[in-house]
Amino acid sequence: MMDLKEVLRQMESSFGGRWYRLEFSYGGMPKGGTHLEGVRFCEAVTRASLVPVVLTAESLSCDAARYAFGWNHDVRGAMEARLEEQAGFPHRYAVEAIGDLPTLDGGLRAIGINTEGEPQVFMAYLQPQQVMKLLRRYEALFCERPRVELSSIAALCSNVAVRAFRDAKLTLSFGCEESRRHGGIPRDRVIVGLPVEVAKRLLEGS
Repeated sequence: MMDLKEVLRQMESSFGGRWYRLEFSYGGMPKGGTHLEGVRFCEAVTRASLVPVVLTAESLSCDAARYAFGWNHDVRGAMEARLEEQAGFPHRYAVEAIGDLPTLDGGLRAIGINTEGEPQVFMAYLQPQQVMKLLRRYEALFCERPRVELSSIAALCSNVAVRAFRDAKLTLSFGCEESRRHGGIPRDRVIVGLPVEVAKRLLEGS
């Protein structure tokens, strides 16, 4: 059985990119990370490339992330209004789009990014060719095509991090305006979320 460091080393060797470790904690606080305040989730991921970070409900300045992680579902109306005003979404579709976002139901205490505990999800920004290699390995092992739902809203927090954690499935996203602007995601990269247990199976081939 490979340890976590070996899994990460092989993921980077096999598929490229830098893989971030997401620890969803419903009990104790993740250890070994700096507590941040007033940041977006996508900004926190970027900071975690330099130092491990810990996020709580009070850390986040982004309504979409707080909604996705189950920390504030009261912001839904404001999110719908912004989609109408800023993105030009018709009201009915704005309501539907927010309602369809993957979310957690509550009880999450904190999220650690590259912290010392056992992560449940790996996340990376990969080039298209690297994504193709990952998909090829996935299909060969599981004999199925990943079912990916794409959206231009709440990409990093909801459609990648939460979906990979909640559904235990490979997830892909092209990002949203906010994550591209504030998260420093290169224009030629695709966001990938992968449950740790799925990553281990891909590397072990079984």
